[in-house]
Amino acid sequence: MAKRIRRINYRERYPEASDAVIEVLEKSDRKMEYQQYDLKVERYQIDCVSCAITLIPSREDSFERLEDSNHQFASDEISVEDAAVQAVLIEKMLSC
Repeated sequence: MAKRIRRINYRERYPEASDAVIEVLEKSDRKMEYQQYDLKVERYQIDCVSCAITLIPSREDSFERLEDSNHQFASDEISVEDAAVQAVLIEKMLSC
């Protein structure tokens, strides 16, 4: 995903807008850029003293990427053990 480098000059585009409106527009642009790019990109931290490179993973991950890495997802179905416990509890409640 390419990061948008060129910023929109809102003062030039909307000369009649107040400073508060321009500030809100610029903040909203930065927030959209953060959500669309910054959360999805891995970063590398380089420590020059110890000559170590650390990978900082992205905060967001796509479903396709998780599937490619063979990530295990929890099943939506009720497990056999939970179904048995639930049946026993219902049976005990009915007998009371």
